[in-house]
Parts: sequence; structure tokens; C-alpha cells
Amino acid sequence: MKKKSSLFILRLRSVNKLIQCAFLISFISVLIIELLLKNFSAPNEVFFKAGDIYLRICYSIVASSFFFFLNQHLPKEEKKSKFYPFISNKVYSIEKEIDYLIKKLNLPNDNVTPESIKEACSKINPSTEVNSNDESSLPFKNWFEYLNYKTLKIKGTIYDLLLLNEALDVELMEHLLRIENLLIHHLYFDKREVANLDLTNLSDFIYKLELFKKDLLNIRSAKYDKFVDEFYEKKRLQLLK
Repeated sequence: MKKKSSLFILRLRSVNKLIQCAFLISFISVLIIELLLKNFSAPNEVFFKAGDIYLRICYSIVASSFFFFLNQHLPKEEKKSKFYPFISNKVYSIEKEIDYLIKKLNLPNDNVTPESIKEACSKINPSTEVNSNDESSLPFKNWFEYLNYKTLKIKGTIYDLLLLNEALDVELMEHLLRIENLLIHHLYFDKREVANLDLTNLSDFIYKLELFKKDLLNIRSAKYDKFVDEFYEKKRLQLLK
């Protein structure tokens, strides 16, 4: 019973702050008007009608807040909890794909800045073979093949996540779409194979990927880490049945 109460409080606290504020203001206003102010006569008809309209609006906000919480927020939070491992692992996969790319640049002291990435890219011949034992047992023919492979793999992971749109936090979904949009603009790198002598023109793209990755991890931590204990507690209870 205590755990259920704690879980319910967590669900309440996870509601959008604007909705919480609107509900509290409206609910308190209803109590004050119904319990106190209705015992006094309005100074004139304008005040009476304005108060009546405000009261109706407050009742509507309270009712719609209850409806939203019970019919939309609670079911979505349950789905987030249920699919937490899948979502977390997929975000982790995106993180590792971008980390492998950064690792291949051989940045000095792992210093990830626009300047360091640009300098590293300027030293890379796109036609050279790429060996990445973390990702493939066979070498990639050149950097264009490697980047196409990586781009399509990240896009595939994003697609898998978007299939669970009902369990995705809005902020997380928006960020996934930003990453996908960035990738779309840099698909099929082989089209530039003849024209480019290095990867300098892709340094900005790579740096943006790194920034988006960090933001994505922060969003996952803020929106989904709270489901860790809940998920494993449910698993434990299922095993005991």
C-alpha cells in the first residue's frame, strides 16, 4: 500500500508543471468561491457575472485536469515504465554509434570541440580503408562506406524507437527527430567521394551529432531513470507469483 501511494505521488509530480499550476490555481479558486465568497453579495451585476464566468472556467480546468491525468498521463507513464529497458537500450545504442565515430577521429586527449574535430577531419583521406573492430569484423572500403553504414544504423535505431511513440516522452521524441533530420541531410556520402580530399566539410555534422548525443542522454536520464526501480520491482513481483 505504501509503495502504491509513493508511485501515485510520483505520477502526480511527473505531470507538466503548467498543468499542475493551472489545476492548483483553479482548485483553490473553486474552494474559496464556493466556501467563502458566495456568502457575500456581489457589489454589482458585473462583478457577479465575471465571478460566475471565472468559476465556470475553474471548474472546467479542474475537470479537464482530472480527465487528462486519468486517461492520458497515467496510461502513458505506465507504458514508459513498461518499455523503459527497450528505450534506454536503444538510446544507449545511438550513444555508442556516435562514440565509435568520435573515437575513429583520434582526437587529442578526447577533446571534443568544433576546432579539434575540424582539425582531425582535415587529416583524414576519405578514400582510405576504415577498420573498426568494435563495429565490424571486416574493414570498410572507405570513409564514405563507413559513414553511410553508421548513418543508416542510427536511423534504424531511431525508427525502432518511434514505433513506440506512445511510450516516448515528447522531449525525447523531438530530439530523436532532430537527429534524424540531421542524418537525412548527410545521407549517401559517396556522392561527394570524388570532390573531397578530406572530411573537413563533415566536421560540423559530426560535432552536431556529438552535441545531440549529450542532450539525448540528459533527456533519457531526466525522463526515464525514475522508472528503473519501478520496472525491476514489477519484474520481481512477477517472478514471485
